[in-house]
Amino acid sequence: MLNKQSETLFEPTATVNQVIETKGESIPTGLSDFSATKEAARCLEGYVSAHDDGTRLFRFLSALAAEVLADLNKGGAGEVATIKIHNNLYPHGAKEDASNRVSGAWNDWVKKSEDRLIGLQDYAANQGLDYYPWPMKKGDSKGGFGRHTHYAIEVRPIGKQALESQAREVTSVPYADIRYIRETTPKPAWWASWFFSKEFHLAGWRRILFLTPAILMLIAALGVFLVVWFTLSHQQAIPPSRILVLVATAAAAGYFAWIMVSGVGRLGDKRIIMAPDILIGFREYGVQLELTRIDSTPRAASRLGLVRYAATCPICGAKVQVESGGREFHGRLVGRCQESPDEHVFSFDRVTRSGKYLRATSPH
Repeated sequence: MLNKQSETLFEPTATVNQVIETKGESIPTGLSDFSATKEAARCLEGYVSAHDDGTRLFRFLSALAAEVLADLNKGGAGEVATIKIHNNLYPHGAKEDASNRVSGAWNDWVKKSEDRLIGLQDYAANQGLDYYPWPMKKGDSKGGFGRHTHYAIEVRPIGKQALESQAREVTSVPYADIRYIRETTPKPAWWASWFFSKEFHLAGWRRILFLTPAILMLIAALGVFLVVWFTLSHQQAIPPSRILVLVATAAAAGYFAWIMVSGVGRLGDKRIIMAPDILIGFREYGVQLELTRIDSTPRAASRLGLVRYAATCPICGAKVQVESGGREFHGRLVGRCQESPDEHVFSFDRVTRSGKYLRATSPH
């Protein structure tokens, strides 16, 4: 059921909680200079502008990028004190609160940094950079008013494999109207986290285990149908209210079985679908469930991954999210602009991470 379509896409870092091999390394000396840091700060600023979700984390990243750029423009080293970040975030806030407030925002980044890593790398690669920005904290915060803590943007190299993949995408579709990034690696529901670990490959007994919930749901639905059929055909003078309950129960069981079985079938056929809500964390939204090969060898096993693809609308500059195509684009995932979801609609190709206009509306 999961082997319907051959798969040429090989992205071991595409949709799982994996860190590219260069994470934690600063960029080689030849590139670690003023201009690279400035470009990295601008890249972070653009990333925030395109993918801001309104949280304190993104306000912090925006303030950091702005203050680092301001410091670099003044001839500084690009390291900014806590008080400057605080004044940017809270222009009328009390200075006594600077350390606690900025530390709280920094902790938000620490918690989300791994999830956002792949989005920062994809965004930087789309801008033509071979490095990406990484917020850093230097010193300690003991002492208040930001005197001992500084924040900076470190320049880190993008992995060679990721750069080669990006180059292939741009070469294969040089005139795409929109380019997507893997914005974040969403958290799965607690009970499903094992399905998305690096060790869980859809091969052998693990594939059977993944298919088990759908199989059990199908068996349960068949059982309900048999019970309802037997009850209606062998009992006399059944009250209408009871008939209604029995029929509704059978219909509900059939619906949920169809949802689960068809979902597994579509995943095997298309390699990417919208993730069922039951698989994702409570606070996650707009998440895709994707199958990727673990390596490039023939008939290699696949790995399940959760990912959220996004882009910037080339028409109005708003955020574009990947969603179900609905009745109009049945069986497809499409990119819809959050400001004009009915008119600014784009195709979505998971292999090239690009798309074309699906409406006559175009800025050209």
